[in-house]
Amino acid sequence: MENSTSKDGATEAGGAAFAGMPGVAEWLNIMTQSAQFVADRLQQDMETQRAFLQCRTPQDVMRLHTEFYKTAMAQYTAEATRMMKAMSEATAETTKQATKLTSRAYDDIPL
Repeated sequence: MENSTSKDGATEAGGAAFAGMPGVAEWLNIMTQSAQFVADRLQQDMETQRAFLQCRTPQDVMRLHTEFYKTAMAQYTAEATRMMKAMSEATAETTKQATKLTSRAYDDIPL
């Protein structure tokens, strides 16, 4: 069975397998986005390595190195901020869903 990805990034097959479990969709989405970020960064790292092969002077190397680290640090900072926000929201949603599953009305106990 092929996994298709929904608009929030979680796979439908993964989501169906964990139906009814609090917060699973949110955490699957976070893992999917994390994996995509790593894949994108690795692609950019490879492109930078190719660009290093084109450098002809030490100044070219220094310029490329500087650009690479500035870009990488900005992207890692943005991703860390985004992930912290997503994890906070996922934790809140998981807690909310778990509370719904375990809460009960006290008028359901026969006297």
